[in-house]
Formats: sequence, structure tokens, C-alpha cells
Amino acid sequence: MAQASLSSLTQGVGHTGMCVLSWADPAGLMNVSVSFLPTLIRMTQPQFAPLQYVNYAMNGSIYVFQYGPQELLTWPLDILDMPYDIQASARLGHPTDGFVDLLSFIRTTVNYSEKAFTVLTPDGQIETVHYIKGLDQMREAAGQTNRAQFWSGQLTVMRSILS
Repeated sequence: MAQASLSSLTQGVGHTGMCVLSWADPAGLMNVSVSFLPTLIRMTQPQFAPLQYVNYAMNGSIYVFQYGPQELLTWPLDILDMPYDIQASARLGHPTDGFVDLLSFIRTTVNYSEKAFTVLTPDGQIETVHYIKGLDQMREAAGQTNRAQFWSGQLTVMRSILS
């Protein structure tokens, strides 16, 4: 069964906002979030997949076995020319969190794939996800600007179906 993402009340298509990655402590003691300009991180090519097994019989019949009502969703997050830190973001003309903040969030706050966190895309989609891969493939001076202290790459996150 298809599963819809939540939507933001303050931003959406035509009225973009910041891309926000946030984690809330289950005990309610602390919240951590990082925000990026919508030109730095965008969600591209969402990959939906059902939790089901499809079996084909010899006579051409199709049998579908549904594992659960949820739907897998993998989001590649494209990162293009993200500044290293807030000081490097001064070149962009707008303050934004940078690569070092993203590193800290993924490596220490959510401990790579251990904890689920929330992604609010610039177009207003909200999803609870787990980090899958991509941090180790980020490259400096590889985007359109080709400047030092600007990082590009792709992070992959997957919908948390347990929450």
C-alpha cells in the first residue's frame, strides 16, 4: 500500500525553504538540527518500493505476497558546492550550515545509521529516515565552482518503516 510523506505547512513547491535535517532525543532532553540553503541540497529521484514478493507460476499466473503495509522509500540527496563551514558560506552571500556541520550531524548526532532523523526538503516533504551511505564519497572542489572548501556528492537516506 502506498504511503504518503508528511508535508510542511510553511514551505512547498513554489515557496521553497531550507533543507533541514533534525534529530529529537526520545527523552526530550535535546534537539539537534542543521539547515542548508535549497541550492546546496536537493532531493532527487525518490525510489519507491513495496514490501512484497512477486512470484510467477509456470502457467503465467502472478502471485503477490505482501510483507507489510509500509512502502520503502530511498532518497538520494544531491549536494552541490556545499561550503566547508559558516565562514566559507560568506562567499555565497547567505549564512548556511556547511560540510563540517553535516559531518558532525551524521557521525556523532545520529551515529551514521543507528538513529532515525527527520528530513524536511526544500519543497516541504517531511520524512523520518536513516542514513545509508554517501558521506565517504564526498569530494572537495568537484562541483560547478571547482573551489577549495566547497564539497559535492550524494547522500542516500531511507525511510524508517519502524517509526
